[in-house]
Amino acid sequence: MRGILILKFHFSSQLLGVAIRADVPITIDFLPCFWKSLRGEPLSLADLKEADCVTYNLTCKILGAESSSEFQEVVSTLKHFAGGTEEADYPAQSTAQRKLTFVYSTLNGVEVELVEGGRERIVE
Repeated sequence: MRGILILKFHFSSQLLGVAIRADVPITIDFLPCFWKSLRGEPLSLADLKEADCVTYNLTCKILGAESSSEFQEVVSTLKHFAGGTEEADYPAQSTAQRKLTFVYSTLNGVEVELVEGGRERIVE
């Protein structure tokens, strides 16, 4: 994941550099969390809320689950499972049978581990 972020920052810096050298005015509205990341500051849930309210709401539901059953209820509301598979494709299978893992697919299709080793850790 870190390598992908470095590539994104590298591309952004190249884009800005070309615009500056070519004297081309360019308006890019970066979120404050972008600048915080560049400065190496830790990001918070407030930053996530500002950048992606859907992911923020899901994260709050997951963090707010006080029992295994509440957690399972949150998980059961998700439409996409491991590998981007729709729940409707496997209506008779339980969560364990679908091998739901601790990985989230972002809006741009990048898979992010929610916990260390999340790709291999199956939700029970």
